Amino acid sequence: MIDSFCLGIDLIEQEGDLPEEARDVILQNAESFLRSGGTLILDDWYGFSPDTKSAFVTAGNRITRERAVLSGLASQSDNYAAQIMAANDGGDMLVQQAIQSVLRVAQKRIEGKGK
Repeated sequence: MIDSFCLGIDLIEQEGDLPEEARDVILQNAESFLRSGGTLILDDWYGFSPDTKSAFVTAGNRITRERAVLSGLASQSDNYAAQIMAANDGGDMLVQQAIQSVLRVAQKRIEGKGK
């Protein structure tokens, strides 16, 4: 069987079991493909070898679990959400939270002294 995914990532068709290194390469590429928003259609799936199918299942499960954990953490507090978002916004949300916190403290001090 010619595995179209393996051909696309420059692995050649091989009879028998793939070496562990080749399976790792397939898994890394499958995960990268899915993380980048790639999708598969049934024709793609039918063209994959059992090793490639297994890699996509493993990659999909990893990503699903990771997203579930991140969603759960982000829902716990604004701080967790900001820490998670730092990977995308470079920490802007964390800085914004820190500024808001300082402003709240300053406002309470001003209001307390003014009374």
